[in-house]
Amino acid sequence: MDRERLSTLCAIALNSLFGDRPGVSRGIMEMLRSCGHEYMNADESVCTLLKDRKIITPDDIGRAGEEYDRLSADGVKFAGIFDKCYPPLLRECPDAPFLLYVKGTSRLEDIFHDGVFVSIVGTRDLSAYGYRWCRETVRALAASGANPTIVSGLAFGTDITAHRAAAEYGIPTIAVLPTGIDSVYPKTHSGTASRISCTDSCALVTDYPPGTALTKANFRRRNRIIAGLSRCTVLIESRTRGGGMMTARLASGYGREVYALPGRIDDARSSGCNQLVADKLAEPLVNIPAFCTMLGLACRDRRGRTAAPDPATAVPEGYAPEDRALATRLVRHISENPGCDADSISQALGLQYGTVSAMLERLDADRIISSDLAGQCALNVKID
Repeated sequence: MDRERLSTLCAIALNSLFGDRPGVSRGIMEMLRSCGHEYMNADESVCTLLKDRKIITPDDIGRAGEEYDRLSADGVKFAGIFDKCYPPLLRECPDAPFLLYVKGTSRLEDIFHDGVFVSIVGTRDLSAYGYRWCRETVRALAASGANPTIVSGLAFGTDITAHRAAAEYGIPTIAVLPTGIDSVYPKTHSGTASRISCTDSCALVTDYPPGTALTKANFRRRNRIIAGLSRCTVLIESRTRGGGMMTARLASGYGREVYALPGRIDDARSSGCNQLVADKLAEPLVNIPAFCTMLGLACRDRRGRTAAPDPATAVPEGYAPEDRALATRLVRHISENPGCDADSISQALGLQYGTVSAMLERLDADRIISSDLAGQCALNVKID
C-alpha cells in the first residue's frame, strides 16, 4: 500500500471514530511520532501500531478504503491536519478538524492558498438592507483585484447571497457543509453547490463522514470551520442568538478580525450585530474602503458603494410609456433610499399606495428589485 493512500485511510478511520473530538486523533498521531513514527506517512508499521493498540481495527481500515475509493471517484479530495495542503489558519485552531473532505476541481494547494479568506455569515431571514450590503461587501472585495476567497455555509439568506455574489463577481468561494460531502443542505441549493464544486479554486468542504444525518448539533461543528478558515469574519445581520452569532464569537475566540453590519436598534435582525459592536467583539462595518484596507486590499471604489445604474436603463423594454415613467421614478427612489417600502415611497413621491404597490410587485417579478417579508426594497445591481 502506498504511503499517501495509507495516510489517508488512517485519517478517514480516525475521523470516523473521533470526528467530534479531533484533539483525540491529533493526540494519537503525536503520540506515535514521539515513539519515532512520522505521523501517518512512514510505513505500514503506523497502521500496525494503531491496530495493536486497539485504536482502529482491520475492519475500520477496510471501510476507510471503500470510502476512499468511492469518494475519490466522485472528485473528493482529503486534507489531513498534518498534510501540507491543510488550510494553515484552520490548523491554528485548538479544535481544528482532523480531516477535511473537499470536493472541487482544483488542487488542494490552489483552494487553500496563501491569499485572503473572508467569512460572510448572518441570518437566513435577510432584509433588503442586509442583501444589499452583503453583495456590496463581496463586490468591494472582488474589485480589489486580489482574488480573495469568500467562505460561508450555503444556508438560506446571507450565506447563499454571499456565495452567489462571489460567483457573479468572479472570485472563489468555499461552502462548508453541516453534512457529509455526499449530500447538500439545504437541497434547494444543490444547483449552487454543484456550480461551486465545478469552478476553479472553489470547493465544498466538510469534516463529516459521508452518510452523516443532519442534526442541530452539526451546525456548531460546521461553524468553527467557517470561522477558522478565514482571517476575518463579517456578520451581515443576526438576532442575538443564531448560527451567524455563533460563528462570529468563534472567530473572535480564535483571535480573528470580526466585523458586524450595524442596523436600527429596533430591528431584531440587527440586534446581534449591534450587540457584538457594543461588547467590543466586532468592529462596525461602516466604511467598506477602510474594511478592504484593513485586509491589505485596495478598494477601487473610494466611495465604498456601488454606483447606481441609470434608472432609465434599469427598466427593460416592454413597459408601456406611462408604466415606464412610473417604474423609472420608483427605481431611482429605491436606489437612493434602499430599505424603503411601498408606504414610504408613496408618501415621498406623492403617489397612490395601490399604484406604487402594484408597480413594485411587477419590478420584483422582473427581478429589477428585491423585497423582503417586511416589504423593504433594494435594487438588484450588477456591476460589470
